[in-house]
Amino acid sequence: MQGDLSFGICIGAVDAPGTSDAELYRCCIEDAGVASDLGYDGVWALEHHFSNYYPTPSPLMLLSHVAALWPHLELGSMVLVAPWYQPLRLAEEISMLSLLTRSSIHLGLGRGSAPMEYDAFGMDLDESRGRFEEVVEIVLGALSGGPFSYSGDYYQVPHPTELRPKPDRGKINLYGAISSPGTAEIMARLGLPMFCNAIRPMDMHRQVLEAWVRTTSAMGRPSSGVKLLQAHIIVEDTDEEADRQARELMPQFFQAQVEHYAADLARYEHVESFDLHRMHADRERLSKPENLDDFIRMQLFGSPETVAKKLQGYIDVGFNKFVVTTNTPGIPKQTRHRWLTRFAEEVRPAFATTRTSGPRTLMADAR
Repeated sequence: MQGDLSFGICIGAVDAPGTSDAELYRCCIEDAGVASDLGYDGVWALEHHFSNYYPTPSPLMLLSHVAALWPHLELGSMVLVAPWYQPLRLAEEISMLSLLTRSSIHLGLGRGSAPMEYDAFGMDLDESRGRFEEVVEIVLGALSGGPFSYSGDYYQVPHPTELRPKPDRGKINLYGAISSPGTAEIMARLGLPMFCNAIRPMDMHRQVLEAWVRTTSAMGRPSSGVKLLQAHIIVEDTDEEADRQARELMPQFFQAQVEHYAADLARYEHVESFDLHRMHADRERLSKPENLDDFIRMQLFGSPETVAKKLQGYIDVGFNKFVVTTNTPGIPKQTRHRWLTRFAEEVRPAFATTRTSGPRTLMADAR
């Protein structure tokens, strides 16, 4: 018995090269239908702007469409880029979505790192951390119920303001995107449960979990509950075939990142909270098949037996809610659906899966 585990899938505007935007969205919705048919717990939408890299500027709009078609599915984001939102309006839209779905909402929040997107929105990338923290504080305060006011460096709610419509707070769960122990401490101080990405080594995940639990406990909050991980999946008959597929298909995923996050790096040397030179070099390195060894080892790639063993490793570290990803740019839907089907039918049955409602981060005692 594995305890409370759940599995959702990532959906996004992707398909084979040359697919029109309208067809990309039809494919995205079709992926959600496949998730429902296969018994996955929910679907998770991404947010990106102004490029071919997952062009999904409004995850909440996409999720509201999914809620109308499959109201039993959990709805998630990976992630909403908090600094790009007017925080009270974001809280209103989350509140509205909580009334449009019959299931729970699990929203990952992050601060983004693409200079192009920050420039287009007229924001300074170096302000991202401060803006992120203030948006989170306002959203949490507004969703807690009752009149709310706020005074920050970037955002003001000068007069007591109460959300309408009133949120169904029991459905709403917020998470913080975490990539390092330092980020884990920040998210824990904000009262946000953790949302991690399998691109980090297992030792880093242990350090992140320890930092988040330590900081959460020091603040007098419970450290049990959902520990969320996103991982790519490729399920083939053999490890060798999965490896071949990964080296053929994943470089275009990282090349899409190279193009989306490209910038005149000299312009951003003042940015202290991101090592943009290292991040760009990492993406360029991973766009070459021969450099994918570590990435392949950390993802859920392999035969059904190997994927189950890797998944168990993440469960043993402490993760209990998973978002599996097949929808990287350039992968056609037949391939995506085959991997989702094999994971659902050949991997997941070895693990007890029960719906997890998530931690209640919006109550007054969480602040």
